[in-house]
Amino acid sequence: MTTANKITVFRMLMVPVFVILLYLDLPSAGYWALGVFILLDSSCYHDRLVRHGVFHPKSGCIEGI
Repeated sequence: MTTANKITVFRMLMVPVFVILLYLDLPSAGYWALGVFILLDSSCYHDRLVRHGVFHPKSGCIEGI
């Protein structure tokens, strides 16, 4: 399994954690969800960096591929 695949699997496993944090009725759950979101979004940068060696800003995760 390549490093890019490991990053992708990590992102797939973290999506349910993000959704659960959104629905928890705790005072700080929203902040934890935001932290997970930032972690997942930054993993897109690292995934592209590992796969291509260069990050293309016009193909970021939030903007779409």
